[in-house]
Amino acid sequence: MTKLGLALAISLLISFSAHAEILKTGAGKITSLYSYDDVNDGDVYIPFQTGVDECPTGVYLSPQSPGFKTMVSFALTAYTANKSVQFQVYTDQIWSGSTSAKCKVDAVILK
Repeated sequence: MTKLGLALAISLLISFSAHAEILKTGAGKITSLYSYDDVNDGDVYIPFQTGVDECPTGVYLSPQSPGFKTMVSFALTAYTANKSVQFQVYTDQIWSGSTSAKCKVDAVILK
């Protein structure tokens, strides 16, 4: 019975991880940025028309991400220089700071 339970648990984990994707958003310009001190210790929310079904209206940067400071710098650069930007996002990591879905950023790409 223990082996069967372990096998079921592993198969469930594999099926859940199979749904996780990293996708690229469409390219566009950042028109505003929001920085929060009380949402997950300083998340940065970026309203953005992504073209990604899981999070069509925005993305977020997490301070727990190893590249957080660099990604924030890229986002600020794109915003202040009015440059086009694209995001690579995790579709299975949705922001808890909003009622509408926002995907966690994996990479910021300046265009």
